[in-house]
Amino acid sequence: MQDASSARGPGGSRATLNRYHLLGAMLHVGEFTVRDLAQLTGINQHTVSTFVTRSLDIIEPTGRQETTQPGGQFIKYRIRPEKVESARASIDEQFSRLAAIRSGASVDVPLGLRAVEDLLSRRFQRAPNDEKAQLFELAQIRIETARAEVAALLMQVPGGPPESQRLTDRLAAVEHMNDLCAKQLDLGSSGNAEKTRNLLQLVADSQALAEGLYKSGECDPAVALLNAAIGAAVNAAMHGLETVPDAELTAP
Repeated sequence: MQDASSARGPGGSRATLNRYHLLGAMLHVGEFTVRDLAQLTGINQHTVSTFVTRSLDIIEPTGRQETTQPGGQFIKYRIRPEKVESARASIDEQFSRLAAIRSGASVDVPLGLRAVEDLLSRRFQRAPNDEKAQLFELAQIRIETARAEVAALLMQVPGGPPESQRLTDRLAAVEHMNDLCAKQLDLGSSGNAEKTRNLLQLVADSQALAEGLYKSGECDPAVALLNAAIGAAVNAAMHGLETVPDAELTAP
């Protein structure tokens, strides 16, 4: 697979992060088209097509997918079975290179963390119910990227504990946002007393985290995003309560 990871600066970081997302998505779905990867990762389809073309040493075509859209068919691919482990190793290598790209720079919120924050706080909450599951699946790929990227940066933060704590707190807020979205999906549109109680308990835990982050004064953007996710979860819980039979609400 051709590698442009030697690029430096913001463009190098973005290209490296795109490779994380795409390799992770390929491993996650097994078989895919260019359009599938673009929809799953949110990366421009032309960028995905270029990546696929340059990766033919580790992926192989498996057939064609019929479609009613212009063009008629899409080529389906998979990672070559003998290349799966090397693809996983490549993801680890890309994380190390991202750390090198950022080495010596002031610590900022990692791109992967920003991406999953945007996905969970904005795209997921605004999406129609029938699209939320796919967006949540995408979030699971991106949150793995964010976790590994934060871990790489924590090994080289130049400010000691305060800088480390900012990154750790920001990731903790994202983890809670992810859990809130998962509970909302689990609750769905039909009322279920137990699932509604579980969601409300998580809301309480998330509120406690948000309050702690607010008092620390270190994660104002994260607090705002987490509070927005909490608000959406409360709305979902209230809707769930409206459809729960009274007998279930009074059950122990």
